[in-house]
Amino acid sequence: MKNKRIVNEDLFEFVKTMQCVACGGCGGDAHHVTSKGAGGGDEVRNLMPLCREHHTAWHKMGPKKMCEKFPGVRTWLELANRTDVFERMTR
Repeated sequence: MKNKRIVNEDLFEFVKTMQCVACGGCGGDAHHVTSKGAGGGDEVRNLMPLCREHHTAWHKMGPKKMCEKFPGVRTWLELANRTDVFERMTR
């Protein structure tokens, strides 16, 4: 039996109601900063609220360019204590 993709449905749905950290608009998406496949879980520090446009942009541009273009993304990562993301960006 396949593992359930979203484990914490309530948290996932709550994050989707938050404002997009990139533009401040209506969120709508809960982005896994570290993907489920790479071991990221359904936890507050791993679910970033993004609108569909910026969620797609993250996957196209990556975290480094997102942080450069959208200061709110960098701020969210800092507040979530995601030093691992910053470490990966410098490699």
